[in-house]
Amino acid sequence: MKRIEKINLEEVYFCIEKSDVVTIEALETHIQQSKKAIALIGEDNVRTTLQDCGNGLYQATIIYFEKSLDSLMDATKHLTLLETQEANKYILVD
Repeated sequence: MKRIEKINLEEVYFCIEKSDVVTIEALETHIQQSKKAIALIGEDNVRTTLQDCGNGLYQATIIYFEKSLDSLMDATKHLTLLETQEANKYILVD
């Protein structure tokens, strides 16, 4: 997906990864795959939230940002990302 930065009007591409609802141990294993993408595009270009779903279960949502669509695609090609229609539900609108 693409958005326009309000401050400088630059185009920024992004995608969203959302884990299954799992134990913290399983989530740590999942995050190992995400760390590969984070290393490629840099920690400054990633936003992460962790949701406590109760009963020892958690869900992570990770948003990856990059100015280059090709770089973003290369960094996240091994991840399972949300489809555009689902990802739109997580976008803040003015």
